Amino acid sequence: MSLTMAAGDLLIKAEIDVSRIDAHAFEHIENQLVKPYCQSEHQFIQKLIAYALLHHNDISINQGNNDEPELFIRRNQTQFSHWIELGELTEEKLEKAEAKSEHVWLFCDENDHVAKLKQKINKHPKLQLVELESKMVDGLAQQIARNMAWTLILDQDQLSIASGDQFWSSKINIYHPLTIPFYDIIH
Repeated sequence: MSLTMAAGDLLIKAEIDVSRIDAHAFEHIENQLVKPYCQSEHQFIQKLIAYALLHHNDISINQGNNDEPELFIRRNQTQFSHWIELGELTEEKLEKAEAKSEHVWLFCDENDHVAKLKQKINKHPKLQLVELESKMVDGLAQQIARNMAWTLILDQDQLSIASGDQFWSSKINIYHPLTIPFYDIIH
């Protein structure tokens, strides 16, 4: 994969050991990612968590195309199997995502926008809303470096991430009209 970078972007080498306790699954992920200068540290951490939790051989990272999601798995040239967004999702972009993809994921933390989406979740059968605790995302955002190594453990609704000598934990809430485990959806 070739990386497109602009002035001020940060190239990050990420190594993540992912353990899914309930699924008895383990994988080691290594990749180089670009943190665009215009992307907040908070959103970059959401992207890295989403990338690790939904990792698949065909997962791609948006290289600056506004017509594509932050992360995605393509079905073909015009359709997606998985459309993955971060933070907020406008009604217009949600409708576009649902028209072009089988599954739409939104990784976010507690905020008013998410509360509105949760109230309308039954109107969006393709949307899986993944809510993380801000405290963990904020803590990890302080640890962004050119070389990042994480140990990520998912055990039911508990997400734990160790980075160096720091450790964070978050309850992970998944809102969807049909509750489907992460591991079963992607793999």
